[in-house]
Amino acid sequence: MKLAQGFWAPDFSAARCIVPMRGYFEWTGDKTPKTPHFLHGDGLLSAAGLTWSMELSNGEKSRCFVVITREARNASGEVHDRMPAFLTPDT
Repeated sequence: MKLAQGFWAPDFSAARCIVPMRGYFEWTGDKTPKTPHFLHGDGLLSAAGLTWSMELSNGEKSRCFVVITREARNASGEVHDRMPAFLTPDT
């Protein structure tokens, strides 16, 4: 698992978050024009994420997050080789 090593290691253990989403886009095709594919479920999805605060150049603080990805499966695998790591209700 790459998350528990290197750059993400401190955030992986201390800054986990849930990223709510209705779906996400993957793009196929040449550089221009690309074709968008909106991948979604029947309701709200919950993806695993990491979050942190950072100071901007003007001195303000901003909250940031990143969605954790995994190997694609089901219909996602037909469009792209990675997909968000979705959480099940029991997690």
